[in-house]
Amino acid sequence: MHLFRALKIVIYKDSNSFRQYVFNELSSRNTKISLVLGVYNNVPSFIKVAMVFIYGLKSFLVTKEIKESTPIISSSIYKNEKRKFALIESCIGPKQISPLSFSWLGVLNFSLYIKVLGFLLEGKLLRILCKLVRKHDFLVACRASSLIFYYLRIVQMELNPKVAYSLVSSDSNPYALGTSFAFLKKNLKTIYITHGHLPEAPPRNFFDFSFFDGEAMADVYKRMGEIKGKYFLIGAEGSYNPLDLSGLKKENKCIGIFLSLVTDWSSLGLLVGQVSEVFKTDRILVRLHPNEIIRDKKGVKFLETIPNVTISTAETLAIDDIKSCDLIITGNSSVHLTILKYGKPTLYVKGVDAVPHDFYRFVEKGIIPYLEDLSFYRLDDMLQFYSGSWTKKFEYFDSSYPYNSVNKDYSKESIAKAFKEILS
Repeated sequence: MHLFRALKIVIYKDSNSFRQYVFNELSSRNTKISLVLGVYNNVPSFIKVAMVFIYGLKSFLVTKEIKESTPIISSSIYKNEKRKFALIESCIGPKQISPLSFSWLGVLNFSLYIKVLGFLLEGKLLRILCKLVRKHDFLVACRASSLIFYYLRIVQMELNPKVAYSLVSSDSNPYALGTSFAFLKKNLKTIYITHGHLPEAPPRNFFDFSFFDGEAMADVYKRMGEIKGKYFLIGAEGSYNPLDLSGLKKENKCIGIFLSLVTDWSSLGLLVGQVSEVFKTDRILVRLHPNEIIRDKKGVKFLETIPNVTISTAETLAIDDIKSCDLIITGNSSVHLTILKYGKPTLYVKGVDAVPHDFYRFVEKGIIPYLEDLSFYRLDDMLQFYSGSWTKKFEYFDSSYPYNSVNKDYSKESIAKAFKEILS
């Protein structure tokens, strides 16, 4: 029952048109993925099942046994997730959270293969994999297979009696779902903390405890159905800075262009030219999206040839680049919220990326201004937009805003208070 609930979520999420678009972009830029996909699409079904099985098997083998005795076991792969968990640990103290560990040495563990053989002999695993291959594409089948094996690996573990909660920062990635539903299978509790605002139509929230930056995130989930457990509003991490619009009036201001995951590289050069013309500036900072795999290498090289462009590879915190800009232009990205919280105005311009318009409903909710074309930019319009009731609108997305002006540890104190309640 738990496994099939998890599978429904992965299938729903990875069948989404945007997720499919991102994968197609990735496969077009990654030779290895393109080659594997080409083979997969031209082999008999039984070989497809074998390929999907091998992909999932990796998840089973690399997941290390949970031997820790902390009350919380976290599951993460990406830096932004690990950063969130480090924040939580700083709030609740040491020896409360242990990470689920992964190691390639697991491929040498013969006993793990024996366990997998047992699953295969039962027959159900193979039937599920065959059905996935028959009904879904390569991306969905592989991600679902990965989920299955994460789930099976953790379900068969004997956990320390002191372990009581799983902690994840994704509602759809295989390792996060595998961990969460395995814990539910063991009658343990699940905790979820977002690491950015999510677009509409996420999976239904099934977690026992959820942490959101603001009511806006809770409402996104509520539109998909009732939130199962209790949720806490903790505000976005980081210090609040009053919105500073003075830089908009400066001569030769620094304009930032922060790229989203699916950048429209074909029009980026035109945008840079427009920025130079509209703002009469020779100071342009282009911050690349942290995901290096999906970057267009030719596009990056082209940017390097433009004299007035400085490129940030996003290896440092976003705040370092935000501080140096007077205005930041970006597309459909939750980085708008980070920029605004740190006190710099932001602008959404059509064509910056290939993501559906107003993906996060920031324009609809009145927290960022939108221009069809940068040539329509007017200083008075920007100053007017960020006045009046704007602060109240932004508070809907970040419950700590603008309270951090008084209490700079609002988010940390909210987390500490919530976990004290959870762990008591």
